[in-house]
Amino acid sequence: MATTAIGNDATDLASILQAAMAGSYVANGSGQTFTVSSSIVIYVNSTTQGPLGLDLGGGTIVSNITDGSPVIKVVVGPNVDLRYLTFSNFTIQGNGHEGDGIQVVAAANDRWVYNFTVNNVTVNHVGGYGCFRYRGGVNVGRGQYPDRSNPGRTGNHHHLSVLDGNSDGGAGCRDD
Repeated sequence: MATTAIGNDATDLASILQAAMAGSYVANGSGQTFTVSSSIVIYVNSTTQGPLGLDLGGGTIVSNITDGSPVIKVVVGPNVDLRYLTFSNFTIQGNGHEGDGIQVVAAANDRWVYNFTVNNVTVNHVGGYGCFRYRGGVNVGRGQYPDRSNPGRTGNHHHLSVLDGNSDGGAGCRDD
C-alpha cells in the first residue's frame, strides 16, 4: 500500500486529503489534531484505484462547521470507478451544527465506489448521520464497527458488509 506521512506541522487537512486522493495513496498521520471550518470536499473525476484516503494514526478532526454541510465529502464524477477508498484511525469531533461526519456521493448509474474501508473511526456529536453516509453507487464496504456517539440523526446502521448501492443511507456506524 502506498502511503505518505503527514508532517507534524501540517495544518491544511483539505489539501492533505486532496493530494492523497489525486496521488492514489493513503496520507498517514501520527495523532495530529486538525480543525476544519468548512467542509473538506474532494471531487474524484477519473477512475482511481488505491488504497487511497486518510489514516490519522489516532488523530482528531475538530469541526467548526456551522452550515449543516458534512465534515468530509467525496463526490465521484461521471464514468468514474473509485476503488479502495480508506478512512481509518481518527475521531471527528462535531459541534452539532455540521452535517454528516463522512459522506460519499456517487449519484448516478455511471459512477461507482467499490471496496471501501472505514476502520477505527469515531464520530461524536455531528448534526448529520454520523460516521458514514452514502448516496448512489456505493458497494461492498468493510470495517471494524466505527463508533457513533450522540448523533443528530439516526439513519441506517449497516456495519460495512455488502451495502445496497442504490439507496441513500448511513453505513458502518454503531450506537454505543
